[in-house]
Amino acid sequence: MNRRIASLAVLLAAAPASVSGQSLFNAAGMGVPTDPLDARTRGLGGVGIGLMGAALLASDPAAAADFRLPSISLTAQPAWVDFDRSDGLEAGTFQGTRFPTIGIAYPTVRSLVATLSLESFLDQRYEADRLSTISVGGAPVEVRDHFVSKGGVSQVRFGVARRFGPSLAMGVSAARYGGSLTRRLVRDFGQGVATPVVEPF
Repeated sequence: MNRRIASLAVLLAAAPASVSGQSLFNAAGMGVPTDPLDARTRGLGGVGIGLMGAALLASDPAAAADFRLPSISLTAQPAWVDFDRSDGLEAGTFQGTRFPTIGIAYPTVRSLVATLSLESFLDQRYEADRLSTISVGGAPVEVRDHFVSKGGVSQVRFGVARRFGPSLAMGVSAARYGGSLTRRLVRDFGQGVATPVVEPF
């Protein structure tokens, strides 16, 4: 009994403290998850394992075993998103086209099918604006922060698949993550201000 109480006390002491505020820099966290799914799998709610026909899927490498000719697969996902706060102090926009998966399948010797695909994982492309008031030289000044984030994390996947019979196919794949991120913050001051002093945030 005492051991359980001690374990519970340790877990409570190790629990993370609450965050007192948020920043434009972490508005999207690690990024927007973008699963590498094709249109058919997306339409079925993400269930792509065991479907009939050939496909290039990260969740089912054996699905490429039915490719008989060299093939290219491309999935596009356009999006137009506007967001703002009810008080009007922050607003942002996102628009563009994601490509969750771009893949190539090539049948080789002994009925093996080799696949190479570039897949999305996390997306950090967004823009945000924030209005605030800071003190410069003892006087309140209105400023606008404009934050732009471009980049994300993708994965390159190589796989091999083969069909052994009408009801059996096997496949293996390996992937490596990579990506880049560029962030730019511009602060515009109100008129009549000529000072380099910027309050940290």
